[in-house]
Amino acid sequence: MKLISAAVIFDGINPPLKDGAVLVDRGKIIAAGSVEELAARHPKAAREHFEESLLMPSMVNCHAHLELTEIGEVTPGLSFSQWIAEVIAIKRATNTERFFEAAADGARACRALGQGVVADVVSVAGVESAYPADGAMVIPSREVICPSAESAKGISEGLEGAKGGVFLHSPYTVCAEAYREAALYARAKGLPIFTHLAESSDEVEFLLNGGGKIPELVFGPLPVEPPRSPKASPVDYLLNPAVLGGGFIAVHLVNVSAEDVTRLSKANVSSVLCPRSNRNLGVGNAPGRIILDSAMPTGLGTDSSLSGGDLDLWGDVKAAVEDYGWTVTEALRAATSGGAAVLGVSGERGAFAPGLKADILVRELGQGWTLEERILSSTVSAGILTTS
Repeated sequence: MKLISAAVIFDGINPPLKDGAVLVDRGKIIAAGSVEELAARHPKAAREHFEESLLMPSMVNCHAHLELTEIGEVTPGLSFSQWIAEVIAIKRATNTERFFEAAADGARACRALGQGVVADVVSVAGVESAYPADGAMVIPSREVICPSAESAKGISEGLEGAKGGVFLHSPYTVCAEAYREAALYARAKGLPIFTHLAESSDEVEFLLNGGGKIPELVFGPLPVEPPRSPKASPVDYLLNPAVLGGGFIAVHLVNVSAEDVTRLSKANVSSVLCPRSNRNLGVGNAPGRIILDSAMPTGLGTDSSLSGGDLDLWGDVKAAVEDYGWTVTEALRAATSGGAAVLGVSGERGAFAPGLKADILVRELGQGWTLEERILSSTVSAGILTTS
């Protein structure tokens, strides 16, 4: 049994606590709280202390594209649809071996940056085999892009063997028939369903009237046609029982109203917000305060390095405070226990709760006048401790 203490601890749920500690045994959390109280109750426990440091659960990155890690550079200042087109071109020019290397590098980078779990989108067959043992634990979701109703008939066969989840790319690249068929498969197998949703005004325009930049810039260079426009908003479209109808994980949610958020919450939809990616692509900010106040399970994601810039989820913690007006506690919670709830791993990770895995992240407190400022300016120091 070991008592690990620091100047500050964040347990994944409650506000940061000064002079806190975590009691661990055989790789599991026993208790967390005041170092004075825990030391008095467990005087024989081995001790380890981190000066001027923050202890917190390893972070949960709810959305990444590890296979795209540093595979190329996109032109700065592109519109959303231009960016999509350029990413497609980069992927088409990249060989399979490079995707495998990128996925391995990305998983290792996430671990080094304090992430214990990463939800990854897999578009390259077999890339899951590249995840290294010394990287973050990766939950892979098989990507589906299927604009043709005719092709939707073979969706189930293409998803055979999917383990972590099914990722239906977006309403502008997946037709209603494919959404429906893939959702039936995923639910029968007990797999979570993810989708990008309401990320850009280009998406909204295409779904409402079939026009805008997506048909020309995204599909123009490709030998396929876009799916039929449903003549509906993104939320109206996917909440239609004939498409998804609820019970999925929505990534981005930039272009949604307060009413949309209420409806999504009632339909058992979880949200993943990627503030730095949205900033970098110039699509606007998600209504993060409204989403958080709706009690919708909410996590944070880095997205790919081609949009977020890197795989450092801490950057999204800070961006959530700046762009959404969240408190530091709210942002930290979304990056830990909130993300674990979204991904269905809250029984294993995301908090300093008894019985959970003792994945303890150590960050060196930075400069600042307040505790919150020192936490936000902190940097990874000892990384994620191994507490076997």
